Amino acid sequence: MDLSQFRQYTASYKNPPNVTNSGLSDDESMNIDDDGLMTSEVLQPSHALDLLHLQVIDHCSRLLVELVGRVGGEEVRQITKAEDEANTSQHAPRRRHYTEWSLADCLEYLNKHRTVKVTSPRAEVFLSKPYCHLGARRGQDWSRKDWEVGLGSLKETGMAWGDMSIGESLTVLEPHFHSIFSMKLRPT
Repeated sequence: MDLSQFRQYTASYKNPPNVTNSGLSDDESMNIDDDGLMTSEVLQPSHALDLLHLQVIDHCSRLLVELVGRVGGEEVRQITKAEDEANTSQHAPRRRHYTEWSLADCLEYLNKHRTVKVTSPRAEVFLSKPYCHLGARRGQDWSRKDWEVGLGSLKETGMAWGDMSIGESLTVLEPHFHSIFSMKLRPT
């Protein structure tokens, strides 16, 4: 389990040096690829809550996939083979190896097999990257209560399965969460 993402993290939530308002340094603002097409770099989050939210999503996604792999058995390792797909209805569900599951797939599987109370916001919505799921938002667009409910639901899922890594990660995350919310941050 890799908790280094949260451990020894200083509470300095500032943009890196040489970054313009667009989030890119002057020499990175536009690249031209081999095909002659112009591509721009991915923008870095400009708000501490956005950055923390993305880090939590990435970290927890890995933890949930690992948990599904440990508890799921052969059921989550099955894959629909190409020859089976040819003989199967187009509406029949396809089986994907658990390592290809999304965070929402993992939570659905885990919470279906061990009843975990449905919250508002649902953990799979709170833990979705902004605008990639109906209702998903940037970190700064969630209220403090939404953060507490979303992370609390994740903690309940971990406890329902006796998984210590999720609880430990949330414990390490807690001081950073409180530090950011205690700062006088204004939305961008």
